[in-house]
Amino acid sequence: MIKYLSMAGGDPEQAMRLRRFMLASAAYAACIPLVWLASRFNLIAPKPAWILVAMMVAVNAGLYVVFRTGLNRKFSDPSLTWLQVFVGNVVVMYAVYSFDQGRAVVLNLSLVVLTFGVFQFTTREFVKTALQILAAYAAVINLLMYFKPETVNVYHEWFQWAGLAAVLPLFAVIGGRISGLRERLRTSNEELRSALGNVRQIATHDHLTGLPNRVLFNEELQRALARAERHARPVALFFMDLDRFKNINDTLGHQFGDRVLQDAAKRLAACVREGDIRATPPR
Repeated sequence: MIKYLSMAGGDPEQAMRLRRFMLASAAYAACIPLVWLASRFNLIAPKPAWILVAMMVAVNAGLYVVFRTGLNRKFSDPSLTWLQVFVGNVVVMYAVYSFDQGRAVVLNLSLVVLTFGVFQFTTREFVKTALQILAAYAAVINLLMYFKPETVNVYHEWFQWAGLAAVLPLFAVIGGRISGLRERLRTSNEELRSALGNVRQIATHDHLTGLPNRVLFNEELQRALARAERHARPVALFFMDLDRFKNINDTLGHQFGDRVLQDAAKRLAACVREGDIRATPPR
């Protein structure tokens, strides 16, 4: 993840998008040697095999440039999930059309295309993608009947289409459930992280001024003293008191006194460096 964070210029969301894209690219990379083997066994002619490999390389090279340059941020879906699913479907259907034998094996890659959306899609979007795949395969069958009738068994192809129609929606529903579960886990983690942050804030900071309290101050002081001793550097400790503050509370009220403390804390923060430790004793 650190590598992707560096590639994304320190943006964690962009790093996650790059990581997902690389996972999808790995699926394409695994297909290239399979296409070569299919060509060797005469399951696909050499020319469409080279075209198929060139399509996969061009798609991934283009998407890589888009992600690395940050152009994906200009789209409503910065992850480009729908684009990747559409392009993956086009590549798979071209492969199905190009293969003279073993089309059923190639069709299994449709399930891989569906997994591209596992991080983003809802169940409805998964089902929509499954229907697009079925429509694309139906179009390919008709093209095969028209342009390559000698290589196609119509009844066999439509039986495969029916099998795909039975499997894809179920797979889409499962994918939608997984995606929904992941989203709920992410939300729960964020809520837990926020709650832990609030607990730590309450335990280590003064609720009125927002300055570190005595507990955090003692921790930071011990660290500062240890660093000073290790590097042989001096440490400065400055104690400031507000004279006659009790008179303000007694004459103007505690609400006004709280405002004075808050204003004093802001002025103190503006007078010191960002790395300096500022704290308030318990009242």
